[in-house]
Amino acid sequence: MQADVFNPLLDWIEKEFGHRPSHSTNILVDNQPDEVVEALEKALRKANNWQLTAVDALSAASKSLVVAMAVSRGKLSIEEAIQVIRLEEDFQVN
Repeated sequence: MQADVFNPLLDWIEKEFGHRPSHSTNILVDNQPDEVVEALEKALRKANNWQLTAVDALSAASKSLVVAMAVSRGKLSIEEAIQVIRLEEDFQVN
């Protein structure tokens, strides 16, 4: 189930920014490759203060810059983002 939700987001990030973030199903996540960090940093530097504030709030709430970027760029609606954010929690309950 998780791959069904996250793989399209990772595919989108790769298409949008030219690099695919690494991901993990464990609690520990490796550092992102420099190319991914640089591509996302470049995109964030182009954002205005309102956009940065929204991405900051969304990434803090979702614990995911991928989800925050997807919402800020119209790839995910707020409702879809909430489903993605809740996925891990719901998965643990079942």
